[in-house]
Amino acid sequence: MGRRCKGAWAVAALGGALLSGALVAQQGQNCHGTETGVSDPATLPAPVKMTGIGNSRMEITAANDQAKEWFTQGLNLLHDFWDYEAARAFEQAVRADPQCAMCYWGLYQAGSFRGQGVVWAQTALTRAQELAKDKRASKAERLYIEAAVADNKEKAERSKHGPNTAGAGKTEAYKDSKETKVLRRLVKMQPEDVQARIYLAESMMNGFDAKGEPKQGTAQGQAMLVEILKEHQDDTAANHYWIHAVEPGNHPELALESARKLGELTPASGHMVHMPGHIFYRTGDYEAARVSFENSMHVDEAYMQAQNVTVANDWNYVHNLMYLIADLMEAGRLTEATAISAKLTRARAEVGPTLYRGVPRDGLTRIDVRLPVMLRAGAWRAAHGALETKTLPGELKNLEGLRESMVEYTGGMLALEMGDVAAARKASDALAARVKDKPAVPPEDMPGMAAMSMSKDAMAMPLYNFLDVASMELEASVLLAEGRGVESDALFTKAADAERELGYREPPMYIRPVGETRGDALMRAKRYDEAKTAYEAALEERPNSGYPLFGIAQADAAAKRSSAATEDYARLLGAWAKADADLPQMVVARAWLAGQAVSGE
Repeated sequence: MGRRCKGAWAVAALGGALLSGALVAQQGQNCHGTETGVSDPATLPAPVKMTGIGNSRMEITAANDQAKEWFTQGLNLLHDFWDYEAARAFEQAVRADPQCAMCYWGLYQAGSFRGQGVVWAQTALTRAQELAKDKRASKAERLYIEAAVADNKEKAERSKHGPNTAGAGKTEAYKDSKETKVLRRLVKMQPEDVQARIYLAESMMNGFDAKGEPKQGTAQGQAMLVEILKEHQDDTAANHYWIHAVEPGNHPELALESARKLGELTPASGHMVHMPGHIFYRTGDYEAARVSFENSMHVDEAYMQAQNVTVANDWNYVHNLMYLIADLMEAGRLTEATAISAKLTRARAEVGPTLYRGVPRDGLTRIDVRLPVMLRAGAWRAAHGALETKTLPGELKNLEGLRESMVEYTGGMLALEMGDVAAARKASDALAARVKDKPAVPPEDMPGMAAMSMSKDAMAMPLYNFLDVASMELEASVLLAEGRGVESDALFTKAADAERELGYREPPMYIRPVGETRGDALMRAKRYDEAKTAYEAALEERPNSGYPLFGIAQADAAAKRSSAATEDYARLLGAWAKADADLPQMVVARAWLAGQAVSGE
């Protein structure tokens, strides 16, 4: 109901021009976890009672307090996106009362979190319907179940007919789903039911437009969450969903209050401790984000050790590590990012290659866990060398197309850096040939590796979109180096638009903003004012990141704006107060400020 997986509507943010089918194909990428979701909870060990996971409650019809207590635990874990533990809790509730309709409703919710088609989840929903018909549920409970059935049928229908690409790129008028209509009846019947209001708000979320503003359904859902939080400031589910409701848009700062409190309200839930980092990252507070992500890492590690749970059954752990690495890179803490990457390597080894979901950033870490760090830093020589010499093992051969494409991309960028325009042109042409043909959008119900194939001959849509941006920014850079400025400007603009159309990802799918590449190309062309504007655009994407700040300082220095450059370099050193001291940007900034001090300027 509502949010099966947090990627279901969030990935659509800023992606108005994307094909809706492409969004569907990419939907699972934010549902970090196994290909098929949680194993049948009937086969899993019994759960343990948990505290510090949330404060949600729902009155249900059950034969005993034990079933109600396990249901409450499962409900909070659902709101925590902790489907593995939620499934165990609801299964335990069923064991305590096999006639509890809402306990089966909970099982369905946990089983369908990462997508439809899980057999035991469908069986649970059918059982919930049967019990509801036998009047083993209140009127309100029957509406909860009816809403879940409506949502399940709509998703199955979309899967049956395949993705609908009609009207792609347009912001269509909002229309209530059948699920939403049922939930409206529920809220009208008992307006004091906080859970019903939360589920209603979530069911309406339909993403953001190309300008980053909420679409009609999302705006209505946001308004409902605002009202809930006015009445229940510390409701853990509402605070969690509020963060998700605003983070993809233009005003993530609206969730700062929720971000500051959520981790303390739910200290035992790795994902809830992690969530504030989303807002802190988006607002450029990379130190606060680091604290959230590191705390989440420790919570998950303690949980997995105590409960003998593997990484495969704690999807937040790998997701959190990748976000922590991305955060440390923006803060200039590359040594720490590389160290955390070692943890990611060990986690990947435990999970195994079959969990690869088709996210290019994920694929790059599997080729070489250092690659995102190298690419973010613009370390083209190191990245090119790592990619060019890598031999992929058999289980990762589906990443060969990604590896070969990135060899061309990094080789072209390195050639431009070295002033070898002819070599850059050759690399750009080779990469363009690889992304010449757009792949067919796979059926909506095609899971895992089949839908996300990265093979050389079967490029998946997420990979295509990622490499298409890379190809455009490399070509635009080469055009500028060849003196074809008008064509370059047009293509850089197109590349920036395509980067936005990748949608909102956690962390961003495109590792290094197009604006920085554009700024670098303009600096080489000695178009310093335009370079500064390009770096400023990148800074809007990654507030307070030292990379665009350094570019701005370089542009001002090259344009002989010494006072402005001094302020820029000072701002860089302030933003990167805890960055690696030996980074080239830090060395240049300190040397500039020292030189200005000596000259008395």
